[in-house]
Amino acid sequence: MKKSYYFLWFRLHQTDQYLIWVQADHNLVYLETPSFLPTFSSKEALKQYAHTKQIQLEADPPVLHHLDLALGWLSNPQADFNCLQFLAAWHLFGDIARSVNKFFLGNQQKDRLTNQVYDKLFGGNNRPASAYDPHWTVTELKRLAEVLTQGFQLMKGVTKEIKR
Repeated sequence: MKKSYYFLWFRLHQTDQYLIWVQADHNLVYLETPSFLPTFSSKEALKQYAHTKQIQLEADPPVLHHLDLALGWLSNPQADFNCLQFLAAWHLFGDIARSVNKFFLGNQQKDRLTNQVYDKLFGGNNRPASAYDPHWTVTELKRLAEVLTQGFQLMKGVTKEIKR
């Protein structure tokens, strides 16, 4: 399958950042080295970097991955949350893990509880709120917190902003 490269926009610690998301057989993120994921403070900085690496970025406008919502929820995991944003964070963390070949609890398809949590996020994302409003058990919320916490730790360990 041909690789396509896209802007991925995320907000973390109240700062907008960008990285290169790669659509291929498996969704990935662009790595500078096998364990280094470059991030950028602006779309323009990412464009300049991509140009130097001869990466052709697709023109699709990026959609915000508001990671601060998930990070904030971790300090109060009983609060309501946005399934769409949490699912986007889960997918991003999964793509990062796959790219750097690291374990990520959210990618473990054989774990029943993790699958149950993912399915509820997915269902809450794809249906009108009146049609499906997931009800979460304490065990499910704990697993969601574990997945997100591990994802943030993974992301922190492999990302570094490229200053241009």
